[in-house]
Amino acid sequence: MREPMNMNSARRSINYIRNTSPSRNIKQSYNRNAHRQYMFIEDFSRLVPYTLSDDEFRIDIIGIEDDEKRIINTAFSRRGYINNDTTDSFREFINNTAFVLLAYGVSYHEIVFLKEEESSTFSIESIMYEKIREKRKELVITIPKSVAESHNCSSYIHIPIDDTCKFSYPKVLGGEKNRKILLTQLAELSKMSIMTESLHDEKSEFDPNVYGYKSDLLIAKVSKEIRWNARTHFDKRISEFYQLYRLIEFKKAQRKFLDYFIIEINAILLRLNEKLGFKGELVVEGKPTVEEFNNLKQRLITGDIDFIKLFNKINI
Repeated sequence: MREPMNMNSARRSINYIRNTSPSRNIKQSYNRNAHRQYMFIEDFSRLVPYTLSDDEFRIDIIGIEDDEKRIINTAFSRRGYINNDTTDSFREFINNTAFVLLAYGVSYHEIVFLKEEESSTFSIESIMYEKIREKRKELVITIPKSVAESHNCSSYIHIPIDDTCKFSYPKVLGGEKNRKILLTQLAELSKMSIMTESLHDEKSEFDPNVYGYKSDLLIAKVSKEIRWNARTHFDKRISEFYQLYRLIEFKKAQRKFLDYFIIEINAILLRLNEKLGFKGELVVEGKPTVEEFNNLKQRLITGDIDFIKLFNKINI
């Protein structure tokens, strides 16, 4: 364990391998066997693109010295080494945390302060447990007895709230209630298959085209708020205009999700400023804002923009 700085103690949470069997429903979380649900989580959580060019999407920290930026990049990176690339560091953090939020509804992190001579003065460590209780001034984490014994510690870990940060599914996307409804419906649709539908259709000859249409229609209805296209699964059934309309809405929802992370991360940086003197602000460049997506949608409706040009603008 790392030695604590005077201002705080070292990491309190413990990493261990959990039982992630699909049969276990942790906090009514996602089912790994529900393929439509899993694909949606994977697609929607990809808020920061993985393929970039210098003139496209970029995340930066402004108002801060390069050495301080390097410390923050390394703290948020999951790779465990000094990272000079802000976009790369926060791509990992944001996309992975977004996945956890969609799957479980909440994501906790511990702010760990390190020795001054180490590569970073602090680190943001993910807390992945099945049993976490929030009290007034602390998180109480219950770990398996066998893990506690192997680490020679109690089964209950207490972490002061001030040393943690919590991400919740944003209200601008409907909050926890909408997340649960959407994932539950996608899980139910995942049970549909040509085999089972054909067995149920005893009164008449089974038509795979009717099955496909029914399946696509249900996915479109379930995801109507976010307009997920199920990886272009039913694009062949809708016009190019409506494909672009849905893509704009999906990308706009992702932008709202990304904006939530930017706000929350900047709140963490503000807290760190009180202890470490960092005054940086995380910003996003090269991706349309929510307002710009609305303007592009209006231009699509009025026919004021070429389809290919529009696609290139929003597909970032």
